[in-house]
Amino acid sequence: EGNYGADDETLKALEDQGRVVFRYVDRDGEPSDEANPNGSWNNIAGITNETGNVLGMMPHPERAMEKLSVDEPRAEAKGTGRPRAAEAKRAPARGPRPPAPRLPSAPIDAKTAAGLRTLLLGDTRRQPPAAWKQQGLTFTDDCPDCGYGLVQHGGGPCGVLAAVQVHVLDELVFRAASPGGAKGGSDWRAPAARDLEAALVEAVSRIIWRASAGGRAKVCAVEGKPFVDRSSTYAPDGLTEHVRVWDAESLDDVRALVAYYARDLASPRGAGVLSVLYSALLSRTLRGARDDMDEVAGERRFLVDRHGYASQEAVNLLLVGKAVTNVFDGERRLEDDVAGTSDAVVLRG
Repeated sequence: EGNYGADDETLKALEDQGRVVFRYVDRDGEPSDEANPNGSWNNIAGITNETGNVLGMMPHPERAMEKLSVDEPRAEAKGTGRPRAAEAKRAPARGPRPPAPRLPSAPIDAKTAAGLRTLLLGDTRRQPPAAWKQQGLTFTDDCPDCGYGLVQHGGGPCGVLAAVQVHVLDELVFRAASPGGAKGGSDWRAPAARDLEAALVEAVSRIIWRASAGGRAKVCAVEGKPFVDRSSTYAPDGLTEHVRVWDAESLDDVRALVAYYARDLASPRGAGVLSVLYSALLSRTLRGARDDMDEVAGERRFLVDRHGYASQEAVNLLLVGKAVTNVFDGERRLEDDVAGTSDAVVLRG
């Protein structure tokens, strides 16, 4: 649960050097057992390194910066006495669905389905967490000044949502048709439904096209019937085997496909998150994404970590088009200082 612990010598050094910068305290600012949510030693919530230029902390202060993300006040679910989570109600614009693009497509095959699951989880028999399979790209209408916000229903795919969110904000704020407004002229803090859908389509399209490096992109859409059967090497998850894969040779092709499936992507409990991630992976190619990642001491990386959260590789794939493991630019080589040896580890950024 993130509770901090260390040996007595380390704790003394932290206290003596003034490196404990945040503590869990009560309303009077006093550390106490009642104010400590996880048993952290000395009520420690945040510390710095010796030079003071690196901070590590457990709490999430960003959750109290926007009304959208604050838990209180919460409505009570009728008749249960339990808090009821805010429901996302902002639907895409209700105009007619655009015509189906005249582009080539094919049902996913067993090899591709297995490859996606292997990169996602490391094992074709492991199931994607429910929070990933039931997370759409849906905007809130519960916050008057933050209507641009995507709503997360369960823990896990926050990294994917954050990457899509930043692209949406980029569209609404910096690529707007008029200064200070969203496409179409509405306020980016409370954009109209049509402007939100336009921003979402452009955001997802740019993510997918960037992953293709200007080559042939792939757009994944989940359909009703499965195309891959259960086998000794693949266990159906109710989503991956239902994917239809579209080919797109230009950014305009990608836009047309994403616009066609925009309502499916925005369905609150739909497969929007995995559709975008799968599209970016296949656009990068499975081999390309695997080659992007670090492999240290034989340990491979995946896009969903062992606790069900989006890995740095997943976030980087959606932000920069490469599933690299690190956040620095280029590569860094770590070599053994022992003379006569050639041991080295290459870290990719």
